[in-house]
Amino acid sequence: MIAHGHGDVKYAHYALDLYPADSNHTIGLFAKLLRDLEKPPSYSSRLLFENSGSTLLYEAVLDGRDVCLHSLSEPPSEDVIAKKLPPTLRVQLDNCAKDNKSRYVFAYWSLLVAKGIFKEVFVSFLLVGHTHDDIDASFGRWSMKLREEDFPTIPLLMKS
Repeated sequence: MIAHGHGDVKYAHYALDLYPADSNHTIGLFAKLLRDLEKPPSYSSRLLFENSGSTLLYEAVLDGRDVCLHSLSEPPSEDVIAKKLPPTLRVQLDNCAKDNKSRYVFAYWSLLVAKGIFKEVFVSFLLVGHTHDDIDASFGRWSMKLREEDFPTIPLLMKS
């Protein structure tokens, strides 16, 4: 997921395959993205590690978090102001009926307009073969790196 025009980094969610990748997952990812975009950017993943250790699963997932923390740049010295969400949301999705074209996902887009979060939501779907250069190029290079080297923990994956 890339949020163009917001922040200077790519926006990633790390799914643990605990839940199926379906419409519910798609809606949850977009809801989290929109909530995160309303907050001032952190420019790092340090916030992920606050209050860690709340459960054994969370502790296990974040095993080795110091590796990731040491690789992050220092947070900005001055407060960073959040950008206001634009009046129009433009979404480009993979052409996948199960995850992205269900009535639930389209109901979510309608809800965003009905609640006044956006005036309009434009949804477009990619042609078969992934013709969107920016995300394919970026994640394609990362995919090659993942084939060459294993990253057994979430922090090591984030650092990669």
